[in-house]
Amino acid sequence: MIYKELSQQDVSFREYYAYKDWVLTEGNSDLSVYSLSEITTGFFNPANETTGSGGLFVRTLYDSIKHLYYHYDYRLDFIPINYYSQQMTGSTFSQAFYAPDHNFGPNTYKTHKTLESQCVAISIPQQFIGEQIKPTTLHVEDVTEGFTLYDDGYGNLYDSTESASFSANPGGYKRGNVFYEHGNIVITSLSSSYQNFGTSTNNIVIKYKSTQKIYEFEAYCTAKEGEFNYSMNPSLRVSGSLASPDLKGMVTSSEFSTYPTTIGLYNNNNELMIVGKFNQPIRNDNDLGITFVVRLDL
Repeated sequence: MIYKELSQQDVSFREYYAYKDWVLTEGNSDLSVYSLSEITTGFFNPANETTGSGGLFVRTLYDSIKHLYYHYDYRLDFIPINYYSQQMTGSTFSQAFYAPDHNFGPNTYKTHKTLESQCVAISIPQQFIGEQIKPTTLHVEDVTEGFTLYDDGYGNLYDSTESASFSANPGGYKRGNVFYEHGNIVITSLSSSYQNFGTSTNNIVIKYKSTQKIYEFEAYCTAKEGEFNYSMNPSLRVSGSLASPDLKGMVTSSEFSTYPTTIGLYNNNNELMIVGKFNQPIRNDNDLGITFVVRLDL
């Protein structure tokens, strides 16, 4: 073993995002699908809660979704370009007030999130989304009804057959929302041809990319010309022991080169932290420098 100290310039950390394709179906229990209805009559009594699809309480789940994502009357999803130049007239703005939403990011063509009295909620387990669903990658397919909802990248879902109309009038063709960080999907428009969405068993298929931030450690291990050309292998000694200084004839030849097979990285306490092994030994030419790059995902 031969040692060399690395400088701070030889070591770096960086972060990047990795994405993974997923196809989840309701049939194999990857997804939780709930058909919900708003209940506004009477006082809330947990003892009288009705159980809906998935075994959860209908009123509790609906109210939770509404409070978490649709609670504010003026919680629209963008700020008009001329927002700061608007004037207050009486108690209202001359234009509608648009409040930003942290789930989506800036976009001057996003639409107002509204929750109808009936909806379908789809939940993707956290283990399948990582940090979030990657925007624009989500497809929600209802196999029985024969249509697919697509994610516009700003949390809105629209029917693929209405894509042209959606581009012209997003507010009139939005069928639901996706909340990327939580892995929650809400189908808010259940009128007309969407009224049977999610009512058939095992008919929902979800396709998307999950997102995961990865931290990478990288070290440049450089052997300059003439470095690491001495072997500690006892088989190269005349006596077969490292205690003997006498080398075999082939080792003393100018054509002899070492062939590293392993790199180990140690901390300041001389504790071995990382071991990198090559697929095959690599010739360390005496007349050339060579750099090995060690990377480790953390």
